[in-house]
Amino acid sequence: MDQRSFPLIPNDYVTRVARNQIGGQRTITVRKYTVMPLHSREEVVSAIQNSSLTFGDNFGVIQSHDLEDKSRNPRMLCGLVGERNLILINQSTNKPDYLKVRNVLLATILVEFITSEEKLELIVYGGKQGNKELVTLLKEKFGITEFTPQVFSDESVRKLCENRFDRLFHIEIDPYDKDGWGTINYANFKSGRGQYIRSDVERMKQILENKEIFIRSFRSMLHNQTMPPLQDYYDIKFEVLKDRGVSIDLPELILPRATDVSYETILYDFARKAYLIIIGDEELHEVVTETDDTTQQLTLFDLYPDILDSE
Repeated sequence: MDQRSFPLIPNDYVTRVARNQIGGQRTITVRKYTVMPLHSREEVVSAIQNSSLTFGDNFGVIQSHDLEDKSRNPRMLCGLVGERNLILINQSTNKPDYLKVRNVLLATILVEFITSEEKLELIVYGGKQGNKELVTLLKEKFGITEFTPQVFSDESVRKLCENRFDRLFHIEIDPYDKDGWGTINYANFKSGRGQYIRSDVERMKQILENKEIFIRSFRSMLHNQTMPPLQDYYDIKFEVLKDRGVSIDLPELILPRATDVSYETILYDFARKAYLIIIGDEELHEVVTETDDTTQQLTLFDLYPDILDSE
């Protein structure tokens, strides 16, 4: 087909908006890794600065934060670029026009670097897209060759769950051979829509009192959360996943029109705040080892691939 016959997007179909007004509900999954070789903070900052996304790339850094402030962890916001299909109704023919738009920002991932003399750790905030591209960037630009997932220990998951036991929407457990459970090795409890599971019912009291019952995952909520420049308060649902990541459901955020901060910056800052509230001040992670019976050390973002694929 002649390029000139391709349907174009009419000007009145498109509205240019401020960068703080593009938003929407988002689910962000947070996972933590220890990586090798060890890098100094200066080396991390230099690599971030040399990883900028430029036109024609499919992945790279679109924003960086706290590179100069040595009291804070350096962070980079990466963008995945690709194609997106659009179907528009033609004003003249009233029929669909089928378009493929290139150079579209499809997804973003935030990486926080925790540097010390002993180790280099990453906290990765993202979704389903861009994970393979992030691994490639970390290998090529940072020289990182080993990625070791960190997970919450069984005791840590129980502690996190018990802290919110009266505010659970969902809990999955393995009570095999525990008192009163017999050969049941999987039990899944969910509340009615919009309600918490009653913690005073008999089965829930058994889960709380018997510390040997293995808690696989649970879902809860943080109430009335906000941060500058947000002017509203939001309820944030979250889930500690079977693979020991944390999934955070952020509602659409309303930013003041006067602010010059981008929506993505506020979104990830809000997710970071929620994550720190969820896990608290204690170190709850442990490194996955090849001999660990309860988890599998595979590739980055590939723990329990059957679970991740169904998220």
